[in-house]
Amino acid sequence: MTHYLTVLKRFYYHDLFRRIVGNTGWLTADRLLRMVISLVVGAWVARYLAPDRYGLLSYAGAFVGLFAVIPPLGLQNILIRDLVDTPEQRHVLLGTAFFLQLTTGLAVVVLVNLLNIWLNPHEQLTQWLVLILSLNSVWGAFTVIDLWFQSQLHAKYATIAKSGAFFLSPCCALVSLYTRRRLWPLR
Repeated sequence: MTHYLTVLKRFYYHDLFRRIVGNTGWLTADRLLRMVISLVVGAWVARYLAPDRYGLLSYAGAFVGLFAVIPPLGLQNILIRDLVDTPEQRHVLLGTAFFLQLTTGLAVVVLVNLLNIWLNPHEQLTQWLVLILSLNSVWGAFTVIDLWFQSQLHAKYATIAKSGAFFLSPCCALVSLYTRRRLWPLR
């Protein structure tokens, strides 16, 4: 029994173990914080918009969400693995992944919006919502920076930057709701 405790203690005090646990902690804290904030802001937005307008927003989000899996191309885990295995190729790997995700994201934006215009030709508000929400596919290309930080076990820095950017959107929504600004310029 003491042999296992000695091995466990040696493993616990190893620098790599501490870095992995710290990295995982930052990623987990980021996800939990985002979920809580999204829940609170989503509930407030749903209450403010009422069922009909919130239904349009939900439809647009679901419609765009059907295609949201395409731009990442499943490259995240492969890119992290390759960045760890061949760090001297990081510029080529990151540039290629960025270009692939950016072009795929742009293609998805065009495809989603053309399909939405074809399906809902007279719904101008729905078309605007789908356009705005589909632009997230393009910004997803910038996640390759986060993947590089993850490969270096430095998720702390990427998490702080992503959280700062993430908090901006709910803050704007809450200020708009609190001041009763019109969120829907059309109609």
